Amino acid sequence: MGLLRFWLALAVVIGHAGPLLGYEPLDATAAVLGFYVLSGLMMAMVLDTRYAHDLPAFYWNRFLRIWPPYLAVLGATLALMLGAQILLGWAFGPLYTMLFQRVHPSLATLGLSLLGQVTLLGPGWSHFFAVTPGGGLAFAPNSYFQPNSLWHFDLLPQAWTLTTEVAFYLLAPAVVHWRSRTLAAWFLAGLAVRLGLELWLLPQQAPWHSRFLPLDLTVFCGGIVAWRAVRHGLPPRLHAWRGALAALAAAYFMSAHYLLLGSVAWQHLATPLMTCAAVPWLMQVLKSRPWEQTLGALSYPLYVGHALVVELTTYYPTDHILFYSARVVLASLATAYLIHLFLERPLERFKRVPKSV
Repeated sequence: MGLLRFWLALAVVIGHAGPLLGYEPLDATAAVLGFYVLSGLMMAMVLDTRYAHDLPAFYWNRFLRIWPPYLAVLGATLALMLGAQILLGWAFGPLYTMLFQRVHPSLATLGLSLLGQVTLLGPGWSHFFAVTPGGGLAFAPNSYFQPNSLWHFDLLPQAWTLTTEVAFYLLAPAVVHWRSRTLAAWFLAGLAVRLGLELWLLPQQAPWHSRFLPLDLTVFCGGIVAWRAVRHGLPPRLHAWRGALAALAAAYFMSAHYLLLGSVAWQHLATPLMTCAAVPWLMQVLKSRPWEQTLGALSYPLYVGHALVVELTTYYPTDHILFYSARVVLASLATAYLIHLFLERPLERFKRVPKSV
């Protein structure tokens, strides 16, 4: 699954930076939904096997996986934002919102926002609140595209997905034991509700169908069902077709934007379904090759680090958007490698070995 995880992370980077040399494989939010499916599968797999009898080890190792790289990038973003303003007069992120959009939150609002970001409890809900003229907070779910929406004060705007991930980790030990029919029903119902909201709600109501945590949590259920398909084995008569089916899945992930005529709503429906269907075949074909594991290890640092690269790259002049996107992708890959090499690898020694192993 490492290759697919890496590709989905790269699709998010391209989605935020703009088409890479004119190429756009997949909508960024659709790629995130694919991530949720893979996360559901992986958590079901490790809770069924490696961490079946040691939940403290599961949570400690999840903490080491998520928080240190995230906090490192969060701190670097804050330092570079302040340094760029003081030394160069550049303003990006929350400073841009305050200086140029003239949105002035109170110190209490800023502190609450920062606390939510450090703990990862806030980014998933910041799209539903706005800064009032007096600097306070107000529930305003339809202010997504307004400059006073609270998410503009998130140093890493993509961190809303990590709030969802953490929520799933808390629920996973119980959810992985649900019946397959129940999981499939939640998964399909969530996709149907999402599609209906996207097709019939106004664009400014985006948080309800693209950032609403209870709705996003249903996507993980599809991954748990996919894991059970892997665990019980694929039908023998289909084994001869596993290469062709994996190739078909690869064709979708490489060209979903074009196959679905750029429709974001239909990508949000098709991508989780395709991920569920494709993972058993991809696991059969790739079988955790070392290079695939390496790519998978880079997927999270690539995802968590690219927003800072996007902000910094904006300030270098470019003749064409093609070159801007290419620079963002290359710099994001380099940043991901550095995070993995100097932070994630050293942290491996602090991970706990589960009692059952």
